This record gives sequence, structure tokens and C-alpha cells, in this order.
Amino acid sequence: MNNNELWTQILSRIESSVSSMIYNVYFKDTTLLNIDNNNTLKIQVKNEFIMNHLLNHFDDLINDVIKEVTNKEYLYELVLPSADVEVPKKKDDNEVITQLPLDNVDNSVDINNINDSFNDNLIPRYTFDTFMVGKQNAVAYTCAQAVAEKPGVMYNPLFIYGKSGLGKTHLMHAIGNEIKKKWNKRVLYISSKQFKEDYQEIFANRETNKTLLDAFKKKYYDIDVLIIDDIQFLASAEKTQEELHNTFEALHPLNKQIIISSDTNPDDLKNFEDRLKTRFSWGMSVQISPPDYDLKVKILKNKMAGHETAERIKPEVLEYIANNSQSDVRHLEGIINRLYVMIAMYQPEIVDLEFAQKYLKDDIEDNKYNDNSIEKIKRAVAEYYNVTVDTLKSKKRKAEINKARQIAIYLCTMTTDETVERIGLSFNRDHATVIHAREKITEDLKNSDQLKQEIKDIKDKI
Repeated sequence: MNNNELWTQILSRIESSVSSMIYNVYFKDTTLLNIDNNNTLKIQVKNEFIMNHLLNHFDDLINDVIKEVTNKEYLYELVLPSADVEVPKKKDDNEVITQLPLDNVDNSVDINNINDSFNDNLIPRYTFDTFMVGKQNAVAYTCAQAVAEKPGVMYNPLFIYGKSGLGKTHLMHAIGNEIKKKWNKRVLYISSKQFKEDYQEIFANRETNKTLLDAFKKKYYDIDVLIIDDIQFLASAEKTQEELHNTFEALHPLNKQIIISSDTNPDDLKNFEDRLKTRFSWGMSVQISPPDYDLKVKILKNKMAGHETAERIKPEVLEYIANNSQSDVRHLEGIINRLYVMIAMYQPEIVDLEFAQKYLKDDIEDNKYNDNSIEKIKRAVAEYYNVTVDTLKSKKRKAEINKARQIAIYLCTMTTDETVERIGLSFNRDHATVIHAREKITEDLKNSDQLKQEIKDIKDKI
């Protein structure tokens, strides 16, 4: 295996472990220059900012993936571009590149080799310590810890459900990592897609290769903990569901722990056998809901902790991101990384609200969800009073504009579930202004039939 092939494998594993934005910004343009006599991989990065970020935030990931691909304890060193460093040519060049002296390199995932090696597929950095807990995921977190404390005894199976990007995968890896650490048990994390592909390989070759079934059973039956992610993708896969049932029946009676995730609860799974849905419900089903404002701020603070630019970022920026971001952790991570890139590019001494609004506008909810309730109310009020939405958000304080703005804010507080902070940001006001507008319109409605009619007419337009 030459250096380019090795680095391609390493990058491929990294790409599957991080968001596309993180990969494109920090990893995509890296190059493996060489491997020196001290078994150190010399990796070239574009600039000092990327170098520092990789060292501070992805050191464990890089080390883990290098070891995973090479089966050896290699070191790595990040270097900056230099005029006297020759970058290796790519695969399609004709020049022969120095071969890497590796033994037992895992070049592919081959089910036929399962008897010789075992890959639990767990991501080491996903632990209970790095999982941010709030009221939306506290029950799931507590149940997960109970399973890790007594695998096969408490909540078997554990079924975790919720929308994509809320932390289900993180929590399952945390369980697996804790069980390995505490109990030294054999844990297997697998996606439903990989389970299906493994079974389909057996089915397609059942007449010519009898050893595949033995290999499959070795992989899925000879374990202590089975973790299957995104089970909903097995919908309508009848044969695969049948084998999943067989696997369940092989493990569960022996108190082998089973952990499953889905985007919906077991009862609502579509095109699944009833006997499977029944078994999914034998243990404990717990939901992870989208994070609220407080949990999003907590997640943001945790993600930014230790970053070299963290001290420059004012608290109002975190509040702005939390109030305007989508309700999933992946989107928060994407916004954070975009913020880091903008800071690296423009080098502001202080990262304030104005900077965040300017450079994160394409990532916040106002731009991606212009059909949400707040925006509908703005448009309805603006149309009714013959002003523009931008005018409602402006600093203009003419009586007629101020009245329209206060009515819009009042309707947002009374007809949506948004926080006063979120509403305030959408009008470029603070939460105190929102509360004042709501109280003023509430008071005016007691004495004005005309105002009551106007608000009724606007509601009919929303």
C-alpha cells in the first residue's frame, strides 16, 4: 500500500465520522507527505489555523483512525506547506510512490475475514462525558447509563428513538464504549444498512459459499452486545427482517444486550413484522426530543470550550445561534465550524452579534425556514398595514410602524411556541421589548374594538 492509498483510506474513515462541513474545511485538503524512520506520518495542512484546530479538537480521532487502518501505533505530525517539501503525486500519476511497510493492513471490510478479525466499529470519542444532557434527553441518558452498568439485565432491548441529529448515535456509542471499558465485553455497533448488506451477501451466495453463513453467525451471534442504528431503513426488507428476528432470538435468551435506534417508536414503524415490533418493545423505549434554547446554549459552550478563539466570542453570539438554529446538534456543529472559518478569515478582535449576523445569515433559521410561524405573522402584518417586513425589523419608530411592529410581536407571543428571546431576535429587539409590546397590545385590546377587529383580520390571513 503506498502513501496515497493509505491516506485515502484514513480520510475515508474520518469523513464517515464527522459532518461534511468539518471534513471539507479541515481534512479534505490534507496530504500525507511521507512516513519517517520514527514511524511518524508527516501530514501537510493548508495553514496554521487548521493545524491548531486539528490538534486541539481532532487529535484523538486522527490517532484512532490511523491505528484502525494500519493496525499499528503510528505517530503523526502536522506540517505547513514549504517550498522545499515535495508533495507526493496522486494515484493517477505514473511515478511509483514509496510503499508503506505495514503488516496486516485492513484494506476492506470482507465478511469472509470475520473469523480472523473483529471490528466493533465504536467511535472512542463518543462517551457519556461528552454527551450534553437536558430535559429533552435526560430519560434516554439515564436508561443508557443503566444499560452500561448492567448490560443484559436492565432494559433489554433498549430502543432509542427521535429525529435525525439529536444524539441517538452518540448515546449508543457511549453505551458500547462504557461496557467495553467496564466489563470488557464483546460489543458490535452496526448500521442497519450494513446488517442488510451482510445478510444479502449470504443470500446471494448461499448455493456456492456455505462458509458465509458461519461467518455471519460468528459476527452477529458470538458477541455480548449488539447495537443497530437506524432500524427504520429495514422497512419492507422481509428476508433481512427475518434474519434480524433470528439474531434477536439467538442473543436475547442468553441475556446478551441489544440496543436499537430509530426515527420513530416501535409501534409506529412502517412495514415491519409484528413479531419484531413486539420484541423491540420488550425492554425500554425512550425518546430524544429536539434541544430547547438552554440545551443548545449548553451544547454550544461545550463545543467551543478550549478553542483558541473562544475568549473572543461574546455570549450574545451563542444566544443568537441558539435562538436561530435548527433543533438538531449537527446543525449547531455546522454553524460553529462556519463561525470558526469566518473568524480565521477576517480575524476580528471581538466576535460580536453584528459579526455573527453578517457571516452566519445563510445558516440561521430565518433564511432556511421562511415559512415558520413568525415569518408568516410578519408577512401578514406587513401586508395588512401596507409596510414591508424589513420595516418591521428596522429601527424606525413612526407611530404607524411602531403599532404594526407591536401587533406582530404580540401575535408571535400569543400564537406560537417561540421564546421571547427568539421573537426578539427576529425583530432585532431584546426580550424586554417583546414583553413590553405584548403587555401594551394586551392592555389596548381592553378598550379598542377597532384593534380587536384588526387583529382578527390579520389572524385570518396567517
